[in-house]
Amino acid sequence: MKAIAAREGSIVRIDVEEPDLLDGHVLIRTEYSAISPGTELTMANRSKDKPIGLGYSAVGIIEKVGKAVTSLHPGQRVAC
Repeated sequence: MKAIAAREGSIVRIDVEEPDLLDGHVLIRTEYSAISPGTELTMANRSKDKPIGLGYSAVGIIEKVGKAVTSLHPGQRVAC
């Protein structure tokens, strides 16, 4: 999986492992995410060698649903 992160003073695209899917949660393949220049640049300036994930107010497609998720299904477009 890919993610946008602040690391060592820059905004970078990094590879991340797919998270474990918890009961009641969904895995979403993000298509678009808001990135606020002020917040993200501040995080970039404060970042060190450990990446800090960026982005919020996203839209994407559900890839997987966890146990007990009944009103959402894979392939559904959602805002999150």
